Amino acid sequence: MRDSTFDVMKGIGIIAMIIGHMHIPHLLRDFIFSFHMPLFFMIGGYFFKPRPYKELLQKSVSRLLKPYIITGILTPIIYLLVGDYDTAMFRGCGILFGNNGSPYALYKTPLCGAVWFLLALFWCRLFFNFIYTKTRHWLILSAIISVVASYFGYYIINPPLGILIGMSALVFFSIGKALNDYAIKQTYLIPLVFIWFICIFFSKLEMATYEYKIYPLAIIGALGGTFAIYIVSKGICNYTKYIKKILLFIGVNSLIILCYHQLVDHSIAAISKNLFEIGHLYNKAINMVLPIVLTSAHINIIQHFKTYRVFQKG
Repeated sequence: MRDSTFDVMKGIGIIAMIIGHMHIPHLLRDFIFSFHMPLFFMIGGYFFKPRPYKELLQKSVSRLLKPYIITGILTPIIYLLVGDYDTAMFRGCGILFGNNGSPYALYKTPLCGAVWFLLALFWCRLFFNFIYTKTRHWLILSAIISVVASYFGYYIINPPLGILIGMSALVFFSIGKALNDYAIKQTYLIPLVFIWFICIFFSKLEMATYEYKIYPLAIIGALGGTFAIYIVSKGICNYTKYIKKILLFIGVNSLIILCYHQLVDHSIAAISKNLFEIGHLYNKAINMVLPIVLTSAHINIIQHFKTYRVFQKG
């Protein structure tokens, strides 16, 4: 039976992601970005099981690529509806590139928004499955590929379809897998939590733009931060029934919330730019609450249709 702690972790992670996309102090933003997206890749790696390529591809297309395409199509349509054709074109092109690109690359690319994660995880799963099944040195090879991909994406060019960002995420995915495969004791990870706090001040991590200031420190800090969230989540699961229930719902449905967050965030931006200004407080409140509300409605509608089909068959 799957430990609910990991879904609570994902719930905390997706809430942190939404907060990180708001107008917040730089130190708080650096704190959030130091762990929130690596957390998802580490959890993905922790539970990853190698599969035949065709089976993995079909599952990844259904779970990751289809939501990316649907959200990617709807994002520029939001701007078209308010007559902002330039931004619609910019966002449409950004969806083709699949991440937010480095500001220091020789060849800069448009931004795709929060859904870069879906494409990155799609490619990361495929690449890791190949590496894991071909060599016993998968951890070292994944780390090397990640370093090269991050350097190339940061300084040279961001290739289309998010392929490179998926390769740069391999280091986190492989760390998650290693924690499970090698059954690493939790006591060994406690010192990394203290390193994480150092990273917040002296390092910087932003996966979507290939930014890893002091690369080894950023990676170790991300692991320490993820473990700290694990400790907090474990406490929530053991001692807080209602908070656990809310975070479980958010964590289990984190990918759906991610997609609705993208659409809500761009809807607010389109309205504020072209129709009327939405104040910062309302912006934050809408961004925090509406994606979760829409996700709840989304799930209830799907369950309703499933129930209807059961009765139809009966």
